[in-house]
Amino acid sequence: MVYFDSSTSTGMHGSGHLPQLSEFMKLRAGRETTMIHFYDNFLSCVVWKNDWKRNVTKQPVPKFTTNSDEAFALLVLENGWDEWIKIKPHEHFILKSGRNENNKRPPVVGGRWTSDAKGSTRFGGWKEEAIIQFNELCALVEKDRAENGHFDKTYFESKSGHRKLPKKTESVIKAYDELDNDLIEEV
Repeated sequence: MVYFDSSTSTGMHGSGHLPQLSEFMKLRAGRETTMIHFYDNFLSCVVWKNDWKRNVTKQPVPKFTTNSDEAFALLVLENGWDEWIKIKPHEHFILKSGRNENNKRPPVVGGRWTSDAKGSTRFGGWKEEAIIQFNELCALVEKDRAENGHFDKTYFESKSGHRKLPKKTESVIKAYDELDNDLIEEV
């Protein structure tokens, strides 16, 4: 799936289903739920689903993915952002099957850096600006992994069954309850 539960509201795109691109670009320094979404739905596709499934419960993601894998997933996401935000949850399975209700493939336009570049691929290859952006994203990922690697440990623990990640919200703030002895003891 390429969208979040609509009941999750923070950091979401206007449709309420996909985090803002700016949230994805914060990587591990951003919201934990956005990074989980990025790993589960975008990076896992770049790495190859079978490798992802085989490794995600055995070792932290940076042990079996490269900085360039992660940067490329971000580049692809950024490149196709205008198309991603058009996807509605009820249409997901139609898009996934490649057909719409008239049994025709939905039109796909080129991305930010692929629509008119020269090359031999379907959308004309990557423009030079994309290569520059990719290099910048590689540096960003390298720095983020070094500074915020604690997320990868948490994610690995959740996938290997040792810890549960938050589902709807990251807030763990509790309201005061005079009957909750544990909370009173902490204070």
